[in-house]
Amino acid sequence: MAEGRKTEDSVYDFLYVDTRRIAQFSSQFNQYGHLTNLTRSVSETSTGGGDINVVAARVNKSASEQTGQVRQFDPKWLNPLTFLDDAERRGLIKRDIKSSEIGQIVLFTGQLLLFDAGMMKGAWDKPIVQKMIRAGIPAAASGVDTSGLSRHDRRIRAKETKESANNELDFTMSMLSILPHMLQVRMLSEDTSVWSTLEDEFVIGRSSDLVLKHGSLLSGEWNMIGIYDALPYDAAYRTEEGREDADIAADVAGTVIGGMAARMGIIARNMIGRPEHTYGMTPLLIFREVSS
Repeated sequence: MAEGRKTEDSVYDFLYVDTRRIAQFSSQFNQYGHLTNLTRSVSETSTGGGDINVVAARVNKSASEQTGQVRQFDPKWLNPLTFLDDAERRGLIKRDIKSSEIGQIVLFTGQLLLFDAGMMKGAWDKPIVQKMIRAGIPAAASGVDTSGLSRHDRRIRAKETKESANNELDFTMSMLSILPHMLQVRMLSEDTSVWSTLEDEFVIGRSSDLVLKHGSLLSGEWNMIGIYDALPYDAAYRTEEGREDADIAADVAGTVIGGMAARMGIIARNMIGRPEHTYGMTPLLIFREVSS
């Protein structure tokens, strides 16, 4: 990767650059800290004239002139490349997430899917959106086994099931209106999936332009370098005592408010967060290689 960057027929097209975290790492690579300004100066000196004898004195009439050129460079886009070289040289970049450990820097390559959840934040309270979602409730109700019931009891059971589904939907819609709606990406390889959120300020360009141009799937092969920070999970997992993540998190929190917040976190993840069986990464760079 580092060698490829130095060839004249290849450059990197960055989609995402977390300058804040890269500066944090670069400060640890360099004894002088993170590079914020780069100045290059070139000077030339020319001398002319000579000595003149005046009576017994000797007067030096030579003249010296120095010209210089100073160039100021913005290292903003140099820093990501320097970070790649430094991290690669130190052997910090791992290429197999399955054999990596939590907290390590991982390079993941695959297809890139972009989801701008913020586009949906104002849609949940729209009647037409709720109507479209509720349209699927009768199908859920019809899935209840009522073969051993009378026609009257079947109608009662179907009504109860639909009311329960409506109540669950009301709760879901209320929760969706207050949960954070962030820009999300998911990267897919042949047998592995990685999920991340992106900070809008570090996206090169505008996410809305990408969505309007590509939809969800961005063309080409993309690379993500980031901090591996979450193992895949199973939403159906229960302990031997039948307890789930939300119960354990609530106990660890130790207070009523903490317990509610812990359960809210689990709900947020399950509703609009990281899908089960996917790895979690905090991206530093997302890019693709452009060659001649």
